[in-house]
Amino acid sequence: MLTTLPSIFRSYREAHPRVHLHLHESFTSRVVEGLENGVLDAGVLRDGDLVEGLNVVTIFSEPYVAVLPATHRLAKHKSISAAALRDEPFVYYPRSAGDRAFEKPLSICEAQGFRPHIVQEATHWLTIMRLIGAGFGVSIGPACVRRITSPEVVCISLRGTEVVSNIELAWLVGESRPIVKRFAQIAEDASRIKGKSNRSIVIP
Repeated sequence: MLTTLPSIFRSYREAHPRVHLHLHESFTSRVVEGLENGVLDAGVLRDGDLVEGLNVVTIFSEPYVAVLPATHRLAKHKSISAAALRDEPFVYYPRSAGDRAFEKPLSICEAQGFRPHIVQEATHWLTIMRLIGAGFGVSIGPACVRRITSPEVVCISLRGTEVVSNIELAWLVGESRPIVKRFAQIAEDASRIKGKSNRSIVIP
């Protein structure tokens, strides 16, 4: 919700005012389960795992940033390498969010020769940011978390990595209902207008 999603929802509601959008907020892994079980018509994923039977299209990509307490020794830097976080305790979200979503930011650290020591987990970024501000540790998160920073927290660009986080739209292979196909079209159009890289994956 900190990226382009609100504008996509707005465009869909304006184009189809008689369609009721009912949103459920959850981890990527649970969104995939909802699609597979027929509970959800379409799902928005962050770095979703490749799942058989789903169409997946990337609608937004963003870099990762280091999230530090404002009192941290590196807080005034404009950019840092992930290597600078080698000995830092990490505040992070749980693996139940999804394997790929969990591992992707950590891969930035592994490329620098270490795997972070996670000392505290939280399920929402607002909670993670507050814990970091309270001195529990540091983290790596998508750049959009800059929008919810408090004076106790800073977000610093990471250099030396091309790893990005992807927001993706997913729906079942074979889906033929116009309300779902139209939503996918509006989301894809929005990504092209923003000039972001777009990828489509079909896993039959």
